[in-house]
Amino acid sequence: MKHVLLGALALALSCAAALAAPIQATGIFQTATIGTSASQLWAAGVAQNYIYLGNPSAPGTNTVFCRFTATPTVNGAGTISLAPGQSFTMEASQIDTAALSCISSGASTPFTYAVR
Repeated sequence: MKHVLLGALALALSCAAALAAPIQATGIFQTATIGTSASQLWAAGVAQNYIYLGNPSAPGTNTVFCRFTATPTVNGAGTISLAPGQSFTMEASQIDTAALSCISSGASTPFTYAVR
């Protein structure tokens, strides 16, 4: 009975590890530091079906503004605005292959993004 329970526990742990692994195993998450000048996160022409943008900054700190195709500006029209703690996810069979650039309301803002 003891061997059966240990076997079941090992199987459960390996299944849990397999379920948790795909995102981490693919290495799609990247980090960047966004400042007060626009920075391009990826170039045009990259085929993708998943995008994640996240601002992990502490509350009350800098907001990040991102924009496809054109250069973003702080509080500018057409930007994706991410206050501290906010994220943006887009998932589809085919997402526009435009370049993405971001700018921050303050210097040295940590940022997390993923493209797949």
